[in-house]
Amino acid sequence: MKTIFNLMLGMIGFLAMLVPIYPASAQELAKDQVVVYGVPAGDIGTIDPQGGQLTQDMFHRPNLFDALVHYPIGDSNAPNYEPALATKWEVKPDKLTWVFHLRKGVKWHHGFGEFSAEDVVYSIIGLKTGKLLPSGGFCEF
Repeated sequence: MKTIFNLMLGMIGFLAMLVPIYPASAQELAKDQVVVYGVPAGDIGTIDPQGGQLTQDMFHRPNLFDALVHYPIGDSNAPNYEPALATKWEVKPDKLTWVFHLRKGVKWHHGFGEFSAEDVVYSIIGLKTGKLLPSGGFCEF
């Protein structure tokens, strides 16, 4: 995970060098609320959050998908996770059973219904059986 973090930090540093420095004030820049996001890579091969190993397949994930839990923003070395799609979780005494309490009201795009435990089970079974490819350290559930 640390290697992935260092790689991402390097990519952010590289991309920051590509941003021209404007002499304009923050107020002038705030007039245009447009974000142009480009990645110097080929076409996106998949938007499946559990598939795709290429750079261009990974950059869109944080903008489209969420995990049950995640590291606190800006601290991937934190000892504890924060809630995301799971509002809280508990580990049973056998340390093999985890219970996640899912956030209510989370909707899928285009009217595909509400996020449910079935969606989580589908994702975990897909990873476990190899039907879905692991995503190079970006797969969080």
